[in-house]
Amino acid sequence: MAKKQKSDTWVPDWVIRLFRWFLQTCGWVFLVAVLAALLGLPWPVYNWLDGGGEAAGTPDVIVMMGGGGIPSESGLTRTWQTAREAARFPKARVIVAMPYEAGESAATRSAVQRELILRGVSESRLSQEGEGRHTREQAIFIRKMFDDREDKTRLLIVTSPEHVRRSVLSFQKAGFTHVRGRGALSQAIAADLTYRETVEFLQKPSTSIVGQSMMLRYKFWDNLIIEAKIARELTALVYYKFKGWI
Repeated sequence: MAKKQKSDTWVPDWVIRLFRWFLQTCGWVFLVAVLAALLGLPWPVYNWLDGGGEAAGTPDVIVMMGGGGIPSESGLTRTWQTAREAARFPKARVIVAMPYEAGESAATRSAVQRELILRGVSESRLSQEGEGRHTREQAIFIRKMFDDREDKTRLLIVTSPEHVRRSVLSFQKAGFTHVRGRGALSQAIAADLTYRETVEFLQKPSTSIVGQSMMLRYKFWDNLIIEAKIARELTALVYYKFKGWI
């Protein structure tokens, strides 16, 4: 009777099949992501995440979601937008929703508050909710800052565009009736960035695919970043819905 040959590897066959399936799935996901970035497909979803809340109304309170702090891209962008909204609505109170860092408290001014003051927001209008560690907690703690009779307070939430919908829904769930969001979007440079390369030995310009294509140089990579933000935010929305936070 012929002896059964032993496998050349100690790894079970099902593990190898699972690993191959995982690699193939990752490959397909990567190809779909690249194609979507080239076609600009993420933007309708991104714009949907940037929506939510009332379309109009003068806010009583402007809430700035802290982001990555100061300095950071999200922190500086949100601070710039918050100062702009504070100038538009001079009677609105401004609340920064961001955990206190070491050495900070309600009796001190955080880096975000100091940045807002530099941008023209009066100190008398500023306060900070520094206990909440995520959007749900921040919404609850800010709700506790108001008298129960003030459920008609109109809020304007300033945050990153992809974070607007979840923020609005979280504050509504916390008990605020009138909530709308404002996405703090980075401003694109308006100058013409296309260029022609010069062939040194011919001393004349030549056509450059890279120089003439904003997609290859910037938009494709920006779209990949947008896809990552969308994936993260959709996952967060599912999690918040599962937890009953929105």
